[in-house]
Amino acid sequence: MTASPRTQLARISAWPTERVVVVLIGLLWLLLVFPLPRSLGGSGMLVAVLLLTLDLVLGILTRGLAFAPIWRLDERLTVIRDQAYRSAFRIMRTAIVVMLVLGVVDSALKSFSGQSGPDGVSLRFLLAFIEMLVVLPTAVVAWEQTATRPSVEHGPLPPTAWIILLLAPVLLVAWTALAPSLPVRYVVTRPTGSSFDLTGARCTQFLVVKEVGAGLAGAVGFHAEVCWNGEKAFVVGDPSLPLPSGVLPQQDLMPPGGLSEPELTACAPGVRETDFGTVSQTCTQLIDAGGTLTLIAHGRVSPYPGGIAARPLDIRLVVARDGTLVAVE
Repeated sequence: MTASPRTQLARISAWPTERVVVVLIGLLWLLLVFPLPRSLGGSGMLVAVLLLTLDLVLGILTRGLAFAPIWRLDERLTVIRDQAYRSAFRIMRTAIVVMLVLGVVDSALKSFSGQSGPDGVSLRFLLAFIEMLVVLPTAVVAWEQTATRPSVEHGPLPPTAWIILLLAPVLLVAWTALAPSLPVRYVVTRPTGSSFDLTGARCTQFLVVKEVGAGLAGAVGFHAEVCWNGEKAFVVGDPSLPLPSGVLPQQDLMPPGGLSEPELTACAPGVRETDFGTVSQTCTQLIDAGGTLTLIAHGRVSPYPGGIAARPLDIRLVVARDGTLVAVE
C-alpha cells in the first residue's frame, strides 16, 4: 500500500541532519551540471562556497571518517569506510555518464542558439567534478550510517568542531579583496572560414574574451563577424555597429536598422563566461581613413552579482582592410 503524501513528507522531515545535507549537496551538484539555466548569473563562487560549507558540515557530522588515517580506526570503522568507498565508486561511474550526456546536451544547446565561447570544459563542470571526487565517500557514510550513528561517533561533538565553518566567510572576504587584482588572460579565436556570404567581400568571425582569474572572476568579450573588401574592414550582424556607407552592392542592401544576427556578432562574452562573474559592456567600431577597423569593448566585471568588487576592462580588436589581424589588446 502506497503511503500518502502527508506520510511521505513526515518521513522526510524526520530525516537525520546528515541526509538533509546530502540532499542539499546533490541539488547544488545538479545545478552545476545541468545545462539549464544556461548561466549561473555570476553566482558561481557563491555556489562553490555554499558547497564548501555543506561539505564541512558533513565532514564534522561524520567525524571525518572518510579521510581519517587508518591508525585511528578500529576494525568496524574500517569496514564501514571501505564499504562507503566501494559504493561511492559505483555512484561515481553513473555520475560521470550523466555528466557526459549533459555535456553533449549543453553543446547541442550552444550550437542551436548560436552562442559562442572558448572550447573546453566549463568551470561549473570542473567544480562539479571536483566536488564529486572529494565529498562522495563522506556523503555515502552520512547517508548509510545514520541508522547506526553510534558506530561512527565517539561521544558528543565538541563546540570547537564547528569553528572550521569560519573558513567559508573568510574565503568569501579574501576572494572579494583579491578578485579585482587577479591577472587577465586573453582567449582569441579566428575561424579559418565563415558561412556568411557577402558579395564583393570576404568574412570571418573573431572570438575575443578577456578573462579575470581564468574566468573565476568574470570576463569581457565578444564574437564579431568581420568582413573586408580591400578598402575597408567592418563588422556585420549588430545594428548598434552601423555599416559604413558604400561597402555593400545594391543587391546586398540591408534595412535601415542593419542586419541583426546574434550568431554572427554579439557584444557579450560567451554564456559560460558569466557563470563566475557578471559583466556590463558596450561595443563601438572605428574605421580610419586607411580602412582599418578597430572594434572596442568597454566593460565592468564583478566576481559576484550586483557589481561587488567590480573592475573596468577594455578590449581592442584591430583588423586591416585586407583581413589581417593587426592587434588584440
